[in-house]
Amino acid sequence: MRLVAYVRPHPDKLLSSFSERVKLGNAMGSFANFVDLMSENQGIDYLPRFLKWREVFGDRFTLRPFVRSELHQQDAVSDFFQFVLGHDNFSIVDGLVANTSLTVPQLALLREVHKTFRDKVKAKGKKKTPVINEACSALGRTTSERIRESGLGQGGAKFQIPARLADQIRDRYAADAAALDAEFFSGTPMASALEAIDTKTTTKRQSLKAAEYFPEETLVSFRLFSSILTDMLLEHPANFTKLAARSRTMLAAEKVKTKQDA
Repeated sequence: MRLVAYVRPHPDKLLSSFSERVKLGNAMGSFANFVDLMSENQGIDYLPRFLKWREVFGDRFTLRPFVRSELHQQDAVSDFFQFVLGHDNFSIVDGLVANTSLTVPQLALLREVHKTFRDKVKAKGKKKTPVINEACSALGRTTSERIRESGLGQGGAKFQIPARLADQIRDRYAADAAALDAEFFSGTPMASALEAIDTKTTTKRQSLKAAEYFPEETLVSFRLFSSILTDMLLEHPANFTKLAARSRTMLAAEKVKTKQDA
């Protein structure tokens, strides 16, 4: 048995984790607040975690930097199969569905979904049990897939790190990046990516208020849709989670079939 892990550079991980938590309803504050939270709970202080993994798995553990220039054919899927097979004499059939990141307007729409959910929970006097929390995550995943498929808000920009936070992030994770490079990699992929954080920043305002991107008619319809789904979720949370998973599976199958037919 072998174990391979892919580690995102710190700036990339902060961006992807923030977007994921917005999608699942676990980040209703600002990106700056999220950065502070991750710093306090050491959520992406990588070195201690991977040293422990290596203690358990020894030489069977391989850590790969999730940096495009470091990956086989600059692709994580190709890199993984090269690792598993031990050679590059393979081809990957077409049909894999890319999980592209959501735009700022799309993230703003997901904030509307979770705001509706929270308001309903409060109004109904419900407690956020683990089952309800799981259903809330399923709601976010399913809605995000449908938003992406519909194209609603797809013309917006992707979320980037506010430029004013670049130095804070660089200083906070410099030691961890350098130590990870020294322990696991022949080059400096983590430190180099952290130094290049300015390529992932913006000075533009990135509001997560849906009203700034969509007309009122769209928002009224979307809030109505969110309200109906939330009522169903709170009535039968466990069943909702199962049905949401089935919906995502069906959507993925439809996309593959459409691509094959084309």
